[in-house]
Amino acid sequence: MDIKEIIKNLELIIDVTPDYVQGRRRGLTDDETEMIARKAVYEAIEALEKLEKR
Repeated sequence: MDIKEIIKNLELIIDVTPDYVQGRRRGLTDDETEMIARKAVYEAIEALEKLEKR
């Protein structure tokens, strides 16, 4: 699967289920865990889009 197809498929994700236990192990609140998990998906898409443009 190429990067363009991965990006296209990631766009199907509307919500992320965070691992709250892992977040607590890292010393994060549940709200922080949710924010970081959602941001990570967004940043992954952004990084792949930059790679694809090369």
